[in-house]
This record gives sequence, C-alpha cells and structure tokens, in this order.
Amino acid sequence: MKICHFMLSCFYKEGGGYQENLLPKFHAKMGLEVRIASNSNDWNESPSEKEFSYVNDNGIPVTIFKTKPVIFKRFHLLQTLYSLTNNQIVGISEYLQREKPNIIFIHGGTHIGNLEIAKYASKNNVKLYVDQHADYYNTPVTTVKQRLIVSFFYKHIIQKLYKLCETYWGVTPWRVQYLRDVYSLPEAKTKLLVMGGDDEKIDFEHRDAIRTKVREQHRIPDGDFLIVTGGKIDEAKNIHLLIEALSECENVKLLVFGKPVDAFRETYETVCQNASSVINIGWLSAEKVYDYFLAADLVVFPGTHSVLWEQAAACAVPLVVKHWEGMRHVNVNGNCAFISFSPTPSASNIQESIIPILTDKGKWREMKRAANECHHTFLYSDIAQKSIGMHKDIGITSKNRLCK
Repeated sequence: MKICHFMLSCFYKEGGGYQENLLPKFHAKMGLEVRIASNSNDWNESPSEKEFSYVNDNGIPVTIFKTKPVIFKRFHLLQTLYSLTNNQIVGISEYLQREKPNIIFIHGGTHIGNLEIAKYASKNNVKLYVDQHADYYNTPVTTVKQRLIVSFFYKHIIQKLYKLCETYWGVTPWRVQYLRDVYSLPEAKTKLLVMGGDDEKIDFEHRDAIRTKVREQHRIPDGDFLIVTGGKIDEAKNIHLLIEALSECENVKLLVFGKPVDAFRETYETVCQNASSVINIGWLSAEKVYDYFLAADLVVFPGTHSVLWEQAAACAVPLVVKHWEGMRHVNVNGNCAFISFSPTPSASNIQESIIPILTDKGKWREMKRAANECHHTFLYSDIAQKSIGMHKDIGITSKNRLCK
C-alpha cells in the first residue's frame, strides 16, 4: 500500500521533529510504501535534477516542487508548482499519475495545488486525509485582508478537500474548533490528531542513567527537584516569570535550554543575574531535548504553545503549562496542571500552580503515575496509526515504551 505525503502550504525541513517529518517516518515503519512531495520557495534559474529529488535518512523518496514562474511572485497564493523528472517538467497531477498512491495525506490544506490533489483523489478512489495547524493565534481573522484570504480563498480550497477526505485533522482542540468556526467544516469529519514525540529518540530503557548523567554534568544534587523548560525564549514564553516564581524555593533547580531572542535578551539576562537556581544551557539538538525531559522531575511551559508540550508528555514526565482554552489536550487524567493568569501574567500565578506540587510529594507521584499511563498516546507509533484509520496492532512496536 502506497501513501503520498504532500507539504505544499506548510514548512518542511529534513531532520525536524514535527508532524510532517514523523508521520511519514512511522508510516514507513508500519510497512507502507511512502513518498513525500514538498514545496520549496527557493527559486533557482537553472536547477539541476538533483535538487528536485532525493532519498532522505528514513529511506523515503522526496520530490521537491518549485514555484513556477515569476509573474505571480508577489502573489504566492496563485503560484503553480512543478518538478523535474528526467529533464521533463512534471506538475502535481503528473506526479500523482506516476506514483498512483492508495492514500494521500495533505499537511496544511491552503495551497492552491491541493485542488489538483483533490481532483485526482476524486477520480481514483484514493483515501484522503488532511491536517491543519492554523488557529486564532497564528492565523487570525481580524483585519479585512486576513478575512479575505482566510475566509474566502483558503476556505474555498479547504471546503473542496473536506468533501473528499476521510478525516480533517486539527492538531490541538483549538485548531479543531478553528476548522469548524472559520471554515464551516462539520464535526463528523473534524477530529483531533495530537502532535508528539519520536519513539526512537526517547530512551526509556536508560532513563535512570540519563538522569544521573544530566545531574552530574550540571552539578545538580541528587536530592534537588529538577524543573526543565526551554525553547524559543521571548516575552510570550513567560520563562522570566518562572525564574522569579522559583527564586525563593529551596532544593529546586530550573534548567533552561534555548536562547533569548535579541529583543528580549537584556530583560532575560537581568532576571537570571540574581537567580542562583537557574542553569542556562543554550540550544539543544532534538535528541538531547528528549534526554533532558527524561531527567526532569517536572517540565514547565508557562507561555505560548509549542510542540515541546506534547514531546514532554510523550516522555512520561509531569507537566505544568499555561491554561489556554482549547489547549487542554496535554492533560490526560491528571498528568498535567495548568497556570491561570489573571488579569495579566505574573510570577505569583505560576507559584500557585507549582508550589503545591513541590510541597506535596503525593500530588507529584499521582501526576507521575498519570504521565506513565498516558504517554503512549503522544508517541508517533500510535499517532501514525490513528492518522490513517489503522488503530489495530499491525506489527509496529516500540522497545522504548514503558511497561504498564
């Protein structure tokens, strides 16, 4: 069975830890024949054929579609795409006729090229799935221009797709609601497909050794409570408030990975100056982030959402995150607590959520138990099956799963 993943309207980069990278990887592990077709916005006047196709590290053939040509350069919504095969120009329709997939998975439904995919799917009895990452935060509809693009142009394409697709996935509950509210999609076809962690990079088997190594490397006493946070550090992430909230807590260490953006650097460094419990370690590779989550007693994200929330949940570690309506999916039977900011973000609000966990070991142990029980729902070995309606056990296993 062959599946083609299309990334025409979303960002795609090899080596990432996102839906676009990990769903194809784990579909290949399920035994499917996988293809990836991605859009590149980098125009080259005389591209070689090598730039149009390659096989990635997971053994998946990747085809790159380029923008064609420059008359609509300022109007990217109207640009068409082409690739090159044996020095022959190939469009999306020709690519599909060559590959003849049984399943098509579209990542981001807003590119005009998706209409060609929809046309092919309707004529060839192909199962079609779509995921969408837009919500009111990253794709607002407040200005006239935004409403014109989102509610008219995008909506037209998305309506065409939903009529053909098996399921239209939103990757958070808020994004599912966005699909229903903004694009008028029915509840029956709009469902939640969470993001998560890469099974192969989460080394549960050596968790104790990883914990010891991290603590020794950063001189953290074995009896100290270790909190981990990080990512892109800006004002909206509220990590500076987390530092203030923990400033008077004894036997607690806060380990922060990532670096502050330039506009926030001075503020962040000032906050850190008088915070002896903070350990800043800079950027980490994707693999190392998982190790630090495994070493943590608690992972805290007091600001805007990122895929790190779901990756931490996949590592079976208790979580504390900012409360957003429509973003409560990381809480499964008590593995997560929420920070409610009122009326504006403050260190005291963070303390109200974290201090009870630090002072009540029974509460922390209950969160840990829940984290152990639910973590598999945030692993891509599970997510990949759900994404194309294959919930039953079809042979994919993870040596890294926790024993229940």
